[in-house]
Amino acid sequence: MLGYLQWQQKALEEITRAEIEAEAPKQKIGEEEQVIDVVTDLEVKKIYVLASKEIKNSNHILERFRAEDCDKKDHDATTCSCCISFRHAMMSREKSRPLISLFWVCLKDTLSPKDLTTLYNDEYNGLGIRKDWKVVIFKKKQEESRIIIGFMEI
Repeated sequence: MLGYLQWQQKALEEITRAEIEAEAPKQKIGEEEQVIDVVTDLEVKKIYVLASKEIKNSNHILERFRAEDCDKKDHDATTCSCCISFRHAMMSREKSRPLISLFWVCLKDTLSPKDLTTLYNDEYNGLGIRKDWKVVIFKKKQEESRIIIGFMEI
């Protein structure tokens, strides 16, 4: 646990303003979305960027993993390049999960009591982050789950 927290702290410290701008949310505000806030806290933005980078890293490694010949039955899993790639991808994915949760908790912590009440009522139950770091709430359809979709909304 301590190793992960040390990695997280160091990784967050190393994120630059240029990376924050490059990794900023790109999705435009939808027609039925209501802007309730704008993320201004640099640390919250860094958490978003680090989680986003870990998700991309995992996806990139998995793409390489799938491209390699990994149908070997008799091999040493500790030295096999496919197995090593797969382990790295899974660790990147695992590292992103607490960061995603931390991002949403930190974001909600910055919202006003009025916005939190609106978010948690029956009418609006979706929260998203959009272009220019705008925070939006939206109505979700009954059949939609409360799963993070592409890290952009909960």
